Amino acid sequence: MLNMDCFSTECVSGCMCPSGLVFDGKGGCTQAELCPCVHNGAEYQPGDVIQADCNTCTCKDRKWDCTHDLCHGTCAIYGDGHYITFDGKRFTFNGGCEYTLTQDYCSNNNNANGTFRVITENIPCGTTGTTCSKAIKLFLGVRQMGSFNLPFQKKCRDQT
Repeated sequence: MLNMDCFSTECVSGCMCPSGLVFDGKGGCTQAELCPCVHNGAEYQPGDVIQADCNTCTCKDRKWDCTHDLCHGTCAIYGDGHYITFDGKRFTFNGGCEYTLTQDYCSNNNNANGTFRVITENIPCGTTGTTCSKAIKLFLGVRQMGSFNLPFQKKCRDQT
């Protein structure tokens, strides 16, 4: 949570700050513009600067004033159905199926698929239930722009 008012974490019966001042949460009163900002449980003083993704945030008047730059990101697929998302979370999807890696919903014509999509096609490979990525498909609008087949070896069990 980036923006929050000064507040008390405990009840103090009958105590109030004079007009123009706010409770600082530590038993005293302060000017509102001197209240700290809070990020991930840590307090920051007015003028302190932090990084939030690719944006810079400055503590000002007890709120964070942040730039609004678009942040670049990377996602990845590796090994036996392992995925890393743009925010660094890891998932495993085993099974022969198509998975949407990324897509947007920026289309102005109510196209449910947005303006682009990237899909991976997984297939069973080996004899232990593992999966391999067979192809990556790129769509712009509703048109498939390319399909990139990935090298893999399908090993079969000896049927004897």
